[in-house]
Amino acid sequence: EKDQLTLVLHRLFDIFDQDNNGVVDFTEIASGLSVLCGGQADDKARAAFELYDLNGDGFVSEEEMVTYLTSIFRIMYETDPTTPSRVHGMSPESLAITTAESVFEQADLNGDGLLSVEEFARWYTSEPSSETANSNLSLEEAREVTRLNKYTPKQAFEMLALEADLTDGYLDKQTFFKAFKGIVQAQGGLKSRSEQERLVSVLHRLFDVFDQDGNGVVDFEEIASGLSVLCNGDTETKAQAAFDLYDYDGDGYISLSEMERYLKSVFLIMYEAHPGTRARAGGVSAEELAEITAEQVFVEADLNGDGKLSLEEFTKWYSKGNSASTVDG
Repeated sequence: EKDQLTLVLHRLFDIFDQDNNGVVDFTEIASGLSVLCGGQADDKARAAFELYDLNGDGFVSEEEMVTYLTSIFRIMYETDPTTPSRVHGMSPESLAITTAESVFEQADLNGDGLLSVEEFARWYTSEPSSETANSNLSLEEAREVTRLNKYTPKQAFEMLALEADLTDGYLDKQTFFKAFKGIVQAQGGLKSRSEQERLVSVLHRLFDVFDQDGNGVVDFEEIASGLSVLCNGDTETKAQAAFDLYDYDGDGYISLSEMERYLKSVFLIMYEAHPGTRARAGGVSAEELAEITAEQVFVEADLNGDGKLSLEEFTKWYSKGNSASTVDG
């Protein structure tokens, strides 16, 4: 037991000795160790709060919250090896930043950028979501938690575009999260800690679906098209929004390559939300299925054989219960 205790103490110390200089910050390691201690939630909340109320003024800032959560997550990552995979490989530091922003949205009731002990304790003692670790992405849940079910595709695209620097046509994860913060807040925000946690998880999942090479940026039009299946509106409205995204030169037509790109975006969401979709499609990738389907679409929908689809042709195809639109139902 003595040898085991020594090993555990070495591991715990090394978690916080990030630069291997043999010393650790007392406040950080004390906060991390608090998750291992006994006591009521109220007692733990008070102890954690007092650790970070450095100047004794009765408030915790967002920066202090990030430090506190980083300490907690380091312990969680070490004691539960499945934690990193459940949060899609985020580091404790990155997860702490994202979570702190979410905490302040929910807990900073008076919007002064600080948490009082009452606000902190209310957040700390609220029930965590039992679904947070569940990585399955349900379309209905994604629609609900992102509040995209309250927007038409055009409205959602416009809100995404407000935050995005579209000079190069790409969107990074930070901007993606910021845009959804606005989208959700415009619909009254989220009411519980569990919703906040699930939103973070869903947004990471949605972004990663389109960040195929893992470089941290996605094509704005592709992710917007994929997200259109989560939005509100009738089939004709969604068809118009999708068409507008891919009619690049505004000439009123979509080419075969543009159709492939649109379908790839939709199929990426379908593959993620319905794991059986790929098997039903014979195991082909979203890209391959998009190419095959686009060719079939043009055979069926390009009525005048000119190699491009007008809005009327596209809408007629989209409204017939095709592969792209059936995801809505």
